[in-house]
Amino acid sequence: MKRRDPDEPELWSGESPEIDAGLSEEPDDPLGRVLIRHPPALFPEPEPARGTPEEAPAETVSLFDDAGPAASVPGEEAPRAAPAAPRLTAFLADASLCGIVAAASFLGAAALVRRSPSVEGWLWCGLFALLVSFFLVVPTLALFGRTPGMALADLTADDPSGEKPEFAASLVRWGATALTAVLAGLPLATMLFDRRRRTPADLLSGRPLLSAREPVA
Repeated sequence: MKRRDPDEPELWSGESPEIDAGLSEEPDDPLGRVLIRHPPALFPEPEPARGTPEEAPAETVSLFDDAGPAASVPGEEAPRAAPAAPRLTAFLADASLCGIVAAASFLGAAALVRRSPSVEGWLWCGLFALLVSFFLVVPTLALFGRTPGMALADLTADDPSGEKPEFAASLVRWGATALTAVLAGLPLATMLFDRRRRTPADLLSGRPLLSAREPVA
């Protein structure tokens, strides 16, 4: 086994007979001997970590947008629905318009065939008036937020921000209003128990009728 050259600087002062015995059985490998006998020189121990100042916690950022409804301002109440009197005015105006169109069409058809209207014919005229009301109410609500009768009674189905009701909401309002008329207005009793005076059509469509007030100049 080769001994260390006296002129070679000693990088590690410790002696290890076991390592020397192991090296004597292996072929001459200067690099291997250096790696085994002088590890401190090639792989110095890291310096002890110095104290690092505490870092301020990073601000938490949400990965998802808050899609929930905006918090309501304390003390601010939702607007109350329109009272019964202007609602009745709007309903009578729209119903009269639909009745006039349906009756005029029915009497005109009877005059063309030169026959007097029968009881069964008047029932078909009532169904035709219901069909006319569909085209009078649903598209006008979705496009303009009010029917001709609502415009006459100064009512609107827009929300406080001015957004028009969707087609589905307009369809539900038309159906609920027609059912209320067939039941002789009995479902309107919900206005007596609801704090915001909402009718079944208001509750089912999610768009209560509001009084449209013109801004003061």
